[in-house]
Amino acid sequence: MANAAAQAAISQYQLRCDWPSTARLTDPGRLHITLAFLGNLNDSDEARLSSALANVPMAPLYLRLTRAEMFSKGIAVLRVEENRDLEHLQGDIAALVQSLGIPIDSRPWLPHVTIAREAMGCLLPTEPLAIEWDSLQFSLVWSKPSGGYDVLQSWPASQRELSARAVL
Repeated sequence: MANAAAQAAISQYQLRCDWPSTARLTDPGRLHITLAFLGNLNDSDEARLSSALANVPMAPLYLRLTRAEMFSKGIAVLRVEENRDLEHLQGDIAALVQSLGIPIDSRPWLPHVTIAREAMGCLLPTEPLAIEWDSLQFSLVWSKPSGGYDVLQSWPASQRELSARAVL
């Protein structure tokens, strides 16, 4: 989920957009970057996945959201600037999920933050975008059919990686 500074910056950006009346803006507390979409998991697969995710190394993520665009079906997003550490984390998680035999969304992964749905016809601001998004953890999250998210478990960036970053 987004840190407080990123939430505030994205909320300010949302206010500058010209939304159609149908638009449903993403609540700041629900902003996130999906690393792997899994669909429904049974309890056994969830337990196996949760146990295995504890071993995934994560470097602290210092991300920038630099481009707004519309995805199909009126989904307004902010795209994440290319980031090697984010790509490694996503690749490690996707490989782990596949090694456990858990089905994963087959569409190409495009790192983004959804800021609104049902927003076809939205006019996005034209000024340059540079929102900082720092993260020191990743989470296993249940996306409820009724809307909303429950964080089932989170794992921090490794202390080794944090120490290396502090030395830089």
